[in-house]
Amino acid sequence: MLLEYDETRDKADLQRTIDKKIRSYILLKILISSITGVLVAIALVSLRLDMWLLFGLLSFLLNFIPSVGSMIAVLLPLPIALLDPDQTWWSILLVLLIPGLIQFGIGNFVEPNVMGKSMKMSAVAVLVSLAFWGGVWGIVGAFMSVPLTVMLHLWLISIDHPMCQFLGQMIAGEFELVESTHKNIHHTV
Repeated sequence: MLLEYDETRDKADLQRTIDKKIRSYILLKILISSITGVLVAIALVSLRLDMWLLFGLLSFLLNFIPSVGSMIAVLLPLPIALLDPDQTWWSILLVLLIPGLIQFGIGNFVEPNVMGKSMKMSAVAVLVSLAFWGGVWGIVGAFMSVPLTVMLHLWLISIDHPMCQFLGQMIAGEFELVESTHKNIHHTV
């Protein structure tokens, strides 16, 4: 899909825009997951945990599963830390705490902001779409939440109707239409 993309194929503007946004989303997700995996691996190697490279790779892979993947990635090193006679209780706690903070910070602050700016969606819309599509379709919906919401956003703003434009701008976090509508109401009253 990413490598075999044919830009010369005849497509509508909306379809071309959606293709571009989805490819951008996938590449950003790979980049953010790579950063997460590298940071977790660095934290675990600094704590002298065996198999730190495997856990960094698993953090990268599990980051593609929203919410649940991060929790699994944080808990996976725990048995190795508990069974290692060289680990103290303090270092075992740090094996849980540091990757947990990395996953929490990237998953709740960095990723929604970066994805939101790149996809022209507000960070709140990214989190709400994750909750909505995850509730509707479970893990598959959570994984597809941003692409589905981006497609919905692009489709809504392509329709020449005030309500569709309003909903599309709400997803993007652009409230100009709300303010101009509010001002028009005050001028007519």
